[in-house]
Order: sequence, then structure tokens, then C-alpha cells
Amino acid sequence: MALSKLSGVPASQIKDAGTGYIAAYHLDGTRLYWPPPEFSVADVYLKTGAGVSDVPELVRQGLMNLSALRLHSDQAIDGGNEEGADLGLRIEAARLLTEAGRQLGNPELARSSVAGLRSANPQNRYLRVALDRLRASFAELDGKKLDALLLYRSARSALTPDDVAGEQEIATAEDRLLRELGGSDTTRALWRASTADKNQPEAEAWVPVTARMSPWKLTDTHGKVWQSEFLKGKKVLINAWATWCIPCQQELPALEELYQKTKDRSDIAVITFDIDEEIGRVAPFTEQKHYSFPVLFAKDYVDTAVGQPRIPENWIVGADGKWLLQHSGFEPDPLWVEKMLKRLEHTSDSN
Repeated sequence: MALSKLSGVPASQIKDAGTGYIAAYHLDGTRLYWPPPEFSVADVYLKTGAGVSDVPELVRQGLMNLSALRLHSDQAIDGGNEEGADLGLRIEAARLLTEAGRQLGNPELARSSVAGLRSANPQNRYLRVALDRLRASFAELDGKKLDALLLYRSARSALTPDDVAGEQEIATAEDRLLRELGGSDTTRALWRASTADKNQPEAEAWVPVTARMSPWKLTDTHGKVWQSEFLKGKKVLINAWATWCIPCQQELPALEELYQKTKDRSDIAVITFDIDEEIGRVAPFTEQKHYSFPVLFAKDYVDTAVGQPRIPENWIVGADGKWLLQHSGFEPDPLWVEKMLKRLEHTSDSN
């Protein structure tokens, strides 16, 4: 909401705008929005201080309205990843309540919502970071400063290397807690040193993916439109990358070699999903490097499918369109092409 970026706006005006914003979104009466408009308004109230006491009711209304709409709609949310969307919604609701509790000095506002997430163990990196940061914030609000410090550390270890803002926010929270716990400058320096290398990219093992990949329709750097259904019948390797990603730059030459080996095969396809925000950089980059593999502009789709990916990421999709495996990070390996090709050829569609 634009009012959240203005200073000196009367609280009454912000609250009137929030009420109108919610009403406008519900004019349709059948369309699902994620997050619910009530959550967006609650976030503005928290950032401006305009209606903090209204936040618990806004969260309740948002959850209730979304639940009612989903009972009477076949519209998918969050790219069809209903399980991830539900968990993300619960985390966001608890975050809003925790921040309201902080500003009002009342942790009880968020206690039950946070407790309801106790057994959650998301595999999605973005959700994992969000959940650890939520737990850390609530622990700090609840006076459990050591718990909060360790939870912030856990969140930091799961950040992607390019999440500079998240890194700074967590570092600020850690420094504040260390001071409150009586830590000296030496202690804080040792803490920062012990966590400095936690966020460096390294390859992870291939992991099975339980979610179905939602259909996509994307445009490549040449203006050609691709659809997921065009690739049915082929096993597909999808590489998610960006021009600014150093590990991606290291991996792409091997990916180009793999593409050259497989481009004429009828059973395998190799494509890439670029997630650059400034797409004008992509074609000059690939032309300079003489890469010929397909590059599809897919930031919005990838954000919806996996949240914040730890690029480079490689996904293997079965011939029936089922998302089978996911792998994050890159480690130089002279046998990368051979190993990737073997994995493509031998991964079962029923994996």
C-alpha cells in the first residue's frame, strides 16, 4: 500500500485507506488472494503504528475470509503448492501477531499461533528462514533471549548468499541480543566470526520433491513462448539461475555442454529458468558467453514454486510432468556433465 511509504499521514487517513483497500479486493467475492488483503493492511498498520491494536482482528478476518473462499473455489493459490501456501500463510499470520505483540508489549497475542507451528519442518528454504526468524522474534518478545539468539543463527545459516537485507537484519538482531546478554565487543566479534562462513554456497544432495509442478507458460530470450505441456513425454532438466550469481556462472559452461549432448534427443530436454529482475541483462550475457541453451524468463514462476531459491538449482521433471528431484548449489566437478546425464537417464518417473 502506498500510504505505508508516506510520512506524516494521519493515522485516521491510513486506517480509512486500509478499510477501502480491503473492500476493493473483496468486490469480486470469489477470487483468492495470497496473502489476504487483511494481512497487507495489518502489515501497513504495524509499519506506521496507525492501528496496531486492530492487527489481531485483521489477521483473524483474513484467515476466515480466505478459508471461506477456498471452500467454494477451485482456484489454486501459490502456483498450486497448497501445502506450502498454507504453511506460509500460518507463518505470516504468526509474524504479524508477534510484531503486534512486540509493539503492544503483549506476547500472548501471538503465543498460540507460534505454538501451532511447533511441529512444522519445511524443506523449502524460504519457509525455513521465515519460520526460524518468526520463532526467534517470538522468543525475544517472550524474554527468552538465548533461544532467540540461536534461532536467529539458524535462520542466518539458511539464507541465500544474495539476501543481503536479510543478513543485515539478522546481524542487527544478534548484535542487540548479545549486548543485552552482557556480551563484550570481543564476544560479539567471536560470534560474527563463527557465523561468517555459514552462508557460503555449497552443493546439497539431490532430494525428492513431493509437490507437483504447476503448469507454466514462459517466454525465452528470443521471444518464443514455451509451455510445460510441450515437454510432456521427455524427462526435463530445469536449471534455475541468474546473471549475478557467481556459482551459476561457474556451472553454466557445463550446462551448455550437457545441452549440446542432449539437444537432439527425443527423450531428454535441458532448459533454464532465469530469475533476474532486470531481464535486459540476460540476452547480452548469454550471447557474450555463446550459450545456446534455452533461457526462459521465470522469476515470478520460481518465486511462486519454491519461494526464494538457493541458486543455482537443478530440477528433474519426469516425462509425465511430475517434479521428481531438486538439487541446490554447485561444486566444480570435471565429471559434472557425465553425472548429470546419468542422473537424467536413470531417474525413474515414479521416483
